[in-house]
Formats: sequence, C-alpha cells, structure tokens
Amino acid sequence: TGLVAGENFTSSESGDYLIEARSMNPIPGFAEQLKGLKKGGSREFELPVPDDYPNDKFAGKTAQFSVEVSAVKKKELPKLTDALAASLGENFKTVAELRTRISENLEAQAKDGLRRSLEEKIVDALVEDAEFVISPMIIDHEAEHVLDDQQRQLAQYNIDFQQYLKGIGKTSEEIVAEAKDSAELRLKRSLVIDTLVETEKTVVSDDDVAAEIAVMQESPQYASENLDTDDARDAVRRILHRRSAMDNAIELTHQPGDSKRSAAKKSKTTKTEKTTTVKSTAAKKTTGTARVKTPRRAVKTEK
Repeated sequence: TGLVAGENFTSSESGDYLIEARSMNPIPGFAEQLKGLKKGGSREFELPVPDDYPNDKFAGKTAQFSVEVSAVKKKELPKLTDALAASLGENFKTVAELRTRISENLEAQAKDGLRRSLEEKIVDALVEDAEFVISPMIIDHEAEHVLDDQQRQLAQYNIDFQQYLKGIGKTSEEIVAEAKDSAELRLKRSLVIDTLVETEKTVVSDDDVAAEIAVMQESPQYASENLDTDDARDAVRRILHRRSAMDNAIELTHQPGDSKRSAAKKSKTTKTEKTTTVKSTAAKKTTGTARVKTPRRAVKTEK
C-alpha cells in the first residue's frame, strides 16, 4: 500500500506492481528501497513525493509505503548468435547483418529526430511572428480531435479516462481548456506550413506521388490501407508539398559553416523576408488565415 496523509497514493486497484531495477515508478527511490528483499519479505518506508508530481494533491508531501514481495524474477537475455539473428526475420542470416541494420536504423532515427527538431523550431518561430485570424468554432472543432486522439491513446493501454483525470489531479474542464490551447497551436502551425507551400510554389509530379505511395505501402502501418484512391493520392501530394517547403526552409535557415565562412571573409549578412497572407481550407471550409513573414535566403555583401 501507499498512503499520503492517509489517502491512497497508488493507482493499482489490486495493489500489485511490477517493479524493475532503477524504475522511477511509482516515485523515484521506490525500487531502491526493495533491494535485498526476497519472496515473502516485507518492508515499510517513507519517500518524498516530487514537487513536480502530476497530481498536485500529493506533490511535495511524504508517502508511506508498506510492501510485501510476492515474487522475484531475473531477466535473462538469450545469447546473440547467428541462429537468433535468423529467427528475427527481416532476412537476417548473421549477427553482423543484424548489427548493420540496427546501426542504420539508429542513424536514420537520429536524422529524423534532428529534422523534426529543426522543423519545429522554424515553424514555431514563424508562428511567433505571424498574425492569425481563426474562427473560435474551428478551434473548438479541432479541440474535439485533440481530445479524441488523447482518449484513443488511453484506450490502447486500457486506461479509463476518468481514472486518468483522477491520477493526474485535473478536471475535465481543465483538460478541455488544454485541448483548446493545443488545437489553436496545431492550427497555427498548419497555417504557417500552408503559407510556406504557397510561397515556395513547390512542384509535385504524379511520379513523385506514385513513388511515395510505393514506399508507404512497404510499411506495416499502411499495409492494410488502400492508397490507390484519389483522396489518398491528394493526401500524399499535400505531404510532399509540405515536405518540400520545409526542405527549403531548413536549407535557408540552417546552413552549417556559414558563420565561419562569413567571419573569414569579414562579410556582412543580411536576410530578406517576404510577407505572405494565406487562407487555409479543409473540406472546402475556411479554417483561418495567417499573415506570415517567410524566410528568404541570406544575402552576403562584402565590406
């Protein structure tokens, strides 16, 4: 059991927890307190609840725990052999091939993470300077999607929404207000990207769309979906337009080595901007407008 000021602190109805070494659940330090205990052993101890604990009702207070160990298990990893690598599928025959694939995947993930980070910084900077006109009704509608996504994610882990609210110490009204904030930011980001697409006049051919669909269909995520429809092709075309616009934005705003070259040449750099107003539509209904200063290539002038 776990109590804070006499109130139940643990969220498990059965009281059973699976705790791994160095686990931070239910709060930091809990796993360390279990060291040395064997099956059937018990212990009582106190731990401080972190000040940033999601439930404000418990944050910063002291929790009293009474623990009994029902089982102790040891995780044993199989020996890495060519036979194990082959059993994983993906046409692996040797451990070397498996290591190579893992290395390639990690490198790709790192590049994807860097790109996402750059995209977020660029878009957020443009959102900061842009002027928006978005209907409150549209924000409310988008907030419903945010809430639906949130509840769908909780359902995947068999978490009841009301129990979730109780666990984080928030009301449904607070969650709705947060959803509206997220929805407004999501709409603003979308409008900014639409502005970049409109400004850059990117060109996406039918062959580009077909090639992208072929790549997507190789992914398990889209294996069961029919992408050979006009709606699907239009959606893929929009993705490619946005990707191309972001490629240009990243190229213009993130140029490694420019500062060193500029310093060596003792040159002065100025940046031109173009202000664009764009109206974004979805299902033939206006979602809003944005007046955005889109980035333009730096122009270097010698002193």
